[in-house]
Amino acid sequence: MAPLIKEISEQTGLPWFNNPGPFKSTKGLLSGVRDGYLVSIGVVGQGMKECICAVIRFRRTADEKALLASMDRFKSFTGGGNFQLQGQTLVCTLPKPIQGTNGQKITEKLDQILRELALRAQPFDPGKCEGEGCRNEVSEITLINGNANFICGGCKIRIAGKQEEKRRRYLTTPSNYLKGFLFGTGGALAAGAASAVLSYWMTDDKGMMSVKLACILPFGIAMAAAFMVKRGIGKISRVSTLTAIIATFLGILLSNVLYNGLVIAHLKHLHLSSQLISWVLNHLWELKWYEFGKLILFVEILSIFGSAHMLWEMRPKFPAAFISIGAPVTTHSGMVSSAKVGF
Repeated sequence: MAPLIKEISEQTGLPWFNNPGPFKSTKGLLSGVRDGYLVSIGVVGQGMKECICAVIRFRRTADEKALLASMDRFKSFTGGGNFQLQGQTLVCTLPKPIQGTNGQKITEKLDQILRELALRAQPFDPGKCEGEGCRNEVSEITLINGNANFICGGCKIRIAGKQEEKRRRYLTTPSNYLKGFLFGTGGALAAGAASAVLSYWMTDDKGMMSVKLACILPFGIAMAAAFMVKRGIGKISRVSTLTAIIATFLGILLSNVLYNGLVIAHLKHLHLSSQLISWVLNHLWELKWYEFGKLILFVEILSIFGSAHMLWEMRPKFPAAFISIGAPVTTHSGMVSSAKVGF
C-alpha cells in the first residue's frame, strides 16, 4: 500500500483492497460507504505523474448539470483539477503529484465534496440493490469491471446477459473497410501536416530539431489514424488493422516530406513549391539518413505497425467481470480514525 493511500485509509476508515479497481493501479484501492455514498480512492498515472483519484457513486440526481457546476468551487483545491460526471458516478482527479500531499487535507476536502453532493444527489439505500426497480437485499460491495456497486445476484445475471447481447450485435456488425480507410487516412494526413508544421517551428537556424520530439510525433500520427479508423470502420477486425497501418504510413510520409520541404525552403530562401516537394520526395531517403536518422526511422516503423495494436485495443470491452470485496465498511464525514490533528 502506498504511504499516502495508507494515510487516507487511516483518516477515512475506508479499507484497502489489493485490486486495481477503476484506477488500474498496482497500488490497490480504498473502497467503502461514506455518508451513504460508495467511495473508491486510488492512484492514477505513473512515476512522477501519479495523482490521487476519488470515484464517488450515488443512487440518482435530479440535475446533473447543476451537480457538476457545484463542484467548480473545489477546483482551487485541486489546482485546476478535473471533475467528471458519468451517470451515477462522480470522478474527482487531483492533478498535483502525490509527493508531499497531506492525507488529512485530502480527507477533509473529500468530506466537503460529499456534503455538497448531499444537496444534489441521493445516497444509496443501506443494504438495497441499486438495480433499476430492484429492492433486493445486498450485503456486500461488488466490483463490476473495477467499479464499486451494490448489486444482487439477479441483477448480475441481467447485466451479464445485456453485455453478451451487445457483444453478439457487435460481432455481427459488418466492417466498412473503405470508410475506415478514408477516415483513418484523413486523420493521419491532418496529424502528419500538423506534425510537420510543429517540427518546423521547433527547428533552429541550423536545421536541427529535438530528437525527443521527432520520436514522439510519429506515435501521435499513429494514434490519430487508429482513432479515426475506429470512428469509420464499424467492427474492428484483424484485417481492419491494416487500414490503420497504411493510413499511418501515409501520414508519416506526408510529415517527412512537408517538414523537409519547409526546412529546405527556409534555409535556401526558396518558396515551398510543387517542384521542391517533388525533389524532397525523390531524395527523402538521403535526407533522413543523418546523425539521428536511423533512430527516428526505427521509431516511425514502430509507430506504423504500432497503430494496428492501438486500433485493436480500441475494441469495445463487453464482458462484465464481477468481484466481491465483502461487506461494506460504513464511515461518516468528519470521522477521523487516526489520532493526528492539524496540518
